[in-house]
Amino acid sequence: MNPACVNRSCRGFTLTELAVTAAILSILVGIVGLPAPDNGGQSLQMAEIQIRDALRMAQSRAVSTRMPHGVSFDVTNERFAVVDQNGNLAIDPLAKSGYVVDFTRPNQPSNLEIDTASFGSTAAAAVFDGQGVPMAGGTIGLRCLDHVVTLAFDGATGLLTAPYAPCTGSSGAAATSPSPS
Repeated sequence: MNPACVNRSCRGFTLTELAVTAAILSILVGIVGLPAPDNGGQSLQMAEIQIRDALRMAQSRAVSTRMPHGVSFDVTNERFAVVDQNGNLAIDPLAKSGYVVDFTRPNQPSNLEIDTASFGSTAAAAVFDGQGVPMAGGTIGLRCLDHVVTLAFDGATGLLTAPYAPCTGSSGAAATSPSPS
């Protein structure tokens, strides 16, 4: 042993010190969490939240103006918009522009598609009458990578249901969110 290295600084670390350091680091990583790659489930949940928000906005506008408003789905261009009875865009109070959610934009999850949107006689639009009551029920089909979900819009209650548990993305009981009255 080198006589100049008799103090602890020249000897290195003990196995115990290394094990304690590794344990502390693993606990910190567990607390902070490493982001898991999105396999499509999180993107679908985000899209569902955006659709619920648009439906609430349309219903609120219908009640406040006493005129029909709805959410029009454009399956070809992967977007939807809140519109009035004449098809004019409703103004988003936060963005101060037309209320449009376009899944092809860079700020949206990638690989997200609107497969179908069907609302009976109102075609691809969920419409609320002047009292905020849905005029028809329907479905919205969404796809992201290997995940597919069909959201059901109840024409009697205004509830939007999804056949999966939104927190886990696994199959389970239907998740519901009532539209405000």
